[in-house]
Amino acid sequence: MANGTPIRLIQRNGGIFELYVTTLTMNVDRKFNPKPLPYSGSHRVASDANLSRATIQLEGVVTDDDVAYQSSVTKALAQVDFSWTKSALSSRVMTTSDYESLVRKGSTYYDTTTVADAPYLKIDDNNSIYMISHPTDASGVAPTGEKWVNVYNSSASPPTVASIANAFKTIIDSYSGYEAFLTTSPYTSQATTLLNIRRLTNGNADKYPKWKQTGYNSSDPDIVRKFVGYNENSDTSSFSAGDKVQRLWGVLNNSQDGGSGNNRGGGDYIIGIQIPFDSMVNAASGEKYSAVNHFMTTGSTTLRNVERKDVGNALAAGTVFDDSKNSYTGIKGGVDSATFVRLGGEPLYQFTIIFLPADVIL
Repeated sequence: MANGTPIRLIQRNGGIFELYVTTLTMNVDRKFNPKPLPYSGSHRVASDANLSRATIQLEGVVTDDDVAYQSSVTKALAQVDFSWTKSALSSRVMTTSDYESLVRKGSTYYDTTTVADAPYLKIDDNNSIYMISHPTDASGVAPTGEKWVNVYNSSASPPTVASIANAFKTIIDSYSGYEAFLTTSPYTSQATTLLNIRRLTNGNADKYPKWKQTGYNSSDPDIVRKFVGYNENSDTSSFSAGDKVQRLWGVLNNSQDGGSGNNRGGGDYIIGIQIPFDSMVNAASGEKYSAVNHFMTTGSTTLRNVERKDVGNALAAGTVFDDSKNSYTGIKGGVDSATFVRLGGEPLYQFTIIFLPADVIL
């Protein structure tokens, strides 16, 4: 563990298995193949096709929650990128005019009198935020009680994409059970356009948020990432050593990734690992170390660049794992084998887990 942060196995649905690892082994076999030439005094010639195989071996113990280290609670996080679109727009970047088209119905607009028909972001079963036109304020409550955000007003300067995202944040902060903050979009590099929504209650709620497009056009915002990342082994739950082993044993005995793209389910398949280490390069001001995650840089020529491999790219150990694109949030892959050994009659198990990195799982 680095600074008290355990190694984590990450599931497709955002679930986390925290492991108390006592020995970590990270191995690379490059298949470097030198061969001596005949009649040359054993002069050796080697080939290296960059076909490396990586293996991560974890050895540790599983104990009851009342005696084992437990990390602080990790709450589920959702994201909505207000600067990105899944429509056929050539730039794929949302602009003010795109948001205007969202609230059009022919030559008129959705407003406070027609808010029920407008496009909206559904946060949960009881809370939705509508996008409408022509109210006098940026956000508020329509006469029928729905929350709304103004994305177009013909008599005023058009709002920026960032201000629209901030209006959504303001409303979400008013809900009990949620908090929101804005960050830079990883897809468009636009500041304060990625809305992060954190649940303050337990559970992933991986059905939400949902974007409902009922308007005239379909250039609705993307990427909507549902609530994931709640740590079920946190101090809000108590598990015995046997409970923990059975949960992981059950997942490893019968789970599958569910395909690619829209065919992926919210399944329990293990898709990645986060291995923290103490870094001086990335240490916070005044600190000797900061805990950051190991990452892997396999793939295209671009990913082999020296800059890509720089340890300064490592992200904080608490970063939410993201496999939607090549990133530094952890290492993609799957579990190849796992062995659990109970020690005598004690509530204590030893484990050995072999994790194999892989960029794509078919």
